[in-house]
Amino acid sequence: MLAALRYAAEKQIRALKVISDSELMVRQMKGIYKVRHPELRKLYDQAQQMVRGLEYFEIRHALREHNQTADRLANEAMDRKK
Repeated sequence: MLAALRYAAEKQIRALKVISDSELMVRQMKGIYKVRHPELRKLYDQAQQMVRGLEYFEIRHALREHNQTADRLANEAMDRKK
């Protein structure tokens, strides 16, 4: 989430639509679930601050089986960092 928000800020993107297979993160970002863990709370606060800087932000959940391409790309990106 933070990487996408940082990318949007760097590229001066003012509208962002996020589709994630992490239902937990989506519900946390929407305020449905609270973020209690202190370290995660710091990341959550950063993300929320960056979202407030956007003109438009939408986040929604996609079931993992409908997100195969994004899952593959994310795994490839993580593998390149090793």
